[in-house]
Amino acid sequence: MKRILASCVLLVLLAAGAPMAQAAEIQRPEEHLTLEVHRKAGFVVNFQLDPQDHVAVVSSQKGGNRIETPRGRWLGAAYAAHASTDDLSGEVHVRLGHVARLQGHFEPVGLPRRGHHSHFCRGRAPLYDSGRFVGRIVFRGDGGYLRLHAGRANAYRSRSFRLRCSHGHAHHEHNFLPGLFGYIAPLVGFSSRNSTFLFAHVKTKHRVFNFQALHYLREQSTTFTASVLEWLPGEVATTRWVEASRVAASDFQVDETERHPRTATVAPPWPFRGEATYRREAQRLSGDLRVSFLGENLRITGHGADAELCRATPEEPSWLCR
Repeated sequence: MKRILASCVLLVLLAAGAPMAQAAEIQRPEEHLTLEVHRKAGFVVNFQLDPQDHVAVVSSQKGGNRIETPRGRWLGAAYAAHASTDDLSGEVHVRLGHVARLQGHFEPVGLPRRGHHSHFCRGRAPLYDSGRFVGRIVFRGDGGYLRLHAGRANAYRSRSFRLRCSHGHAHHEHNFLPGLFGYIAPLVGFSSRNSTFLFAHVKTKHRVFNFQALHYLREQSTTFTASVLEWLPGEVATTRWVEASRVAASDFQVDETERHPRTATVAPPWPFRGEATYRREAQRLSGDLRVSFLGENLRITGHGADAELCRATPEEPSWLCR
């Protein structure tokens, strides 16, 4: 009788544990190496290697930190390519088309710092190393806007390990865009509802281009942004972006005679040139507005730019579009 009772208790325990085992998720180990190279001309160039995804990314930015100084002008570009690096503990040799090349090794300085993971997961805690990358670092901004050669750079390595997590608590990266472009999604955007914005989208055979003007009602200022996605030779995905933040509100004028404005005119400052007019009937931009990206000058108007104007007022803070 005792054996039968013990067997029943064991079966109950096993049955109770079965759903937990089925619900468990595995979080894969990951390793990242980041290099930071400063240049006197105001550029900061960063490299990042993701061996598990076989992807290498290099980005360049000029204009400082937007979080610390929200008013200003920023220009940047990022490039991504498939790389065959499987391990960051040995010699690294990576090439991103004609844009960049890395050859060398990571040298940690001091002991690694132990991090933390979710208490819903079990496994080794992540490790973080600071040090330097020693070897050959080459960067050539597409279009010739920057050339950089260095023999070493500050570097940071992060390593996470295989974790077993409760259902819904394993961390998985989800890229906003598919493929390589998901690693270099444009950094421009907004989330304010107390604003009026004009958005234009242009898609050609070789690139996808976005432009937006955002007027802040409470600040009485305007921010202009533009970004472009395109492929470079050697299967290198690239994005360029510019932003003129918190400039004069008069650079974005909207016809306010109607609830849904018929027209709007934008005349952004550098790195933009010219002006453009939006007309509701055509839902297009016309004019001679251009933008200077890093290494490339593009015309915003004249390509059949589909446009949309969304307006918010103090009385009606939700957006009214078109």
